[in-house]
This record gives sequence, structure tokens and C-alpha cells, in this order.
Amino acid sequence: MIDNTLTYEHGVALWQRWAAMWNGDTALAHAIIADGVHLNLTRDARAFFDPAGLRDGASVAAWVAKIRGARRTLAYTTVGGPFVDVERGAVSSPWIADIVDAEGRALRKLGVDALIVRDGRIAEAWTVSAET
Repeated sequence: MIDNTLTYEHGVALWQRWAAMWNGDTALAHAIIADGVHLNLTRDARAFFDPAGLRDGASVAAWVAKIRGARRTLAYTTVGGPFVDVERGAVSSPWIADIVDAEGRALRKLGVDALIVRDGRIAEAWTVSAET
């Protein structure tokens, strides 16, 4: 079902909260993630949690905290977006993640997330990423 109530402003705000969640404000997951959320994850993200167990704000918050906790730093930056499709209830953006892993090695990941919005919350999230 498409969320025909999504506005451009709400889509941008939702993306900003998504990015802030990835930057450490994991409590935001409770406000932005829909019950029954479906996450389509990369292999490295699945290593931290089975996606089947990520179905609500609490589980998504715990997943993000676990990913962040396995690294010394993780800085998630939006690049050239977000793009909001109000007709389809979708928000997407490319991003960069600058990471210092537990051993102190710096690395950079580039990716794109696409969020499907229903009733004002993220009902689906799709991510594609690669390490540079």
C-alpha cells in the first residue's frame, strides 16, 4: 500500500531522523520505524542481526546500536538528497559512512538507502553499499 499522505517536508524530516539514528541517536527508531518493518540488508549488516528479527523500532534501535558498538566511530553523511517521491511514498538518498573499526582501521562505505513510508513511518528499507 502506498502512503499518499507523505509530503515532501515529512519525507525530508524522516530522512534526517533516519540519518541521525545511524549517527547514534538510536532512540529515534521508536518514532520513525513502523511495526512490522521489512529490512532488505546487505550481507555485512545481516551479520549483526537476522533481518527476520528486525520488525519494530526497539529491534531496529538495538541493531543500529550493535553495529555502532562494533566500531570505534561511524559517521553517516547524506550525499545529494534526500529525494522524496510523494506519489509512491518513498524517500531515498546516497550516503557515505566513514568508519574506524575496532582495530583502528579507517574505511569508507558508499551506499544508497530507499525507504518506503506508510502511515508516516518507515515500513520498508532497502540498502545497497560497497566499501571503497
